[in-house]
Amino acid sequence: MTLIKTSLLALSVFLSSCASTSTTPTTESSTETSIKNITLTAQYVDKNFHVVSRPDSPSSIQLDMPLIPGALSGPILTGSMITLKTVIGEQTTIDLSKFESNISKYATPLLKTSFNMGMSITPESAKLVRIGTFAIDPDKNAFLGATGLLEPEAKDITHLLLVYFDGPAVIEGFRIENGKKVIYHVEAKEKGFLWVEAKPDGKDLIFVTNRQSNEKAILTIQIEPQTKKKIKA
Repeated sequence: MTLIKTSLLALSVFLSSCASTSTTPTTESSTETSIKNITLTAQYVDKNFHVVSRPDSPSSIQLDMPLIPGALSGPILTGSMITLKTVIGEQTTIDLSKFESNISKYATPLLKTSFNMGMSITPESAKLVRIGTFAIDPDKNAFLGATGLLEPEAKDITHLLLVYFDGPAVIEGFRIENGKKVIYHVEAKEKGFLWVEAKPDGKDLIFVTNRQSNEKAILTIQIEPQTKKKIKA
């Protein structure tokens, strides 16, 4: 049994941050481009992110992707903008370009809420919207469990946020949560979708732009385990 190290103390800490000096975004040449497609592999996991097998759980699920406007974390404010069926353990590719026009309409400047406390964005007029995930049992129309996205190649548990920006922007900030620092340094080089990582940095938790070209992610659905095996993308 392989355990993926979990240094992400209570992921709820990423719901807010404290202020920091902003950096002006640039449009200098870069190998970074926005994400055009994402490939997801759905897996049932326990609270420690072991893959688990549950014969009584559906092998085919419905994935709903609603929106969180003006924030990296916060309340869901729309219905599902992307809805699809996928099979546990199999890859599903989503062409984001098909949904960009509708999703971009919900992008807003950084909202002044408790979820964004202390965070700053440059320019202030920059707009963003995060795309959330919900896993549904299609036969029962029931929520299956807490759902998220993981970086498949990271050594430590690294959560991924799929975020749309309307152009170049930088989000910075930090806060102290339970004696630990939560740090933000997210940079969008251009209009479009990008991955934001939430990962441990020593005793701290840091949110940064994912620079890897890998467009794959593991869609995790937390349930009570029966058997365990090594996680695979």
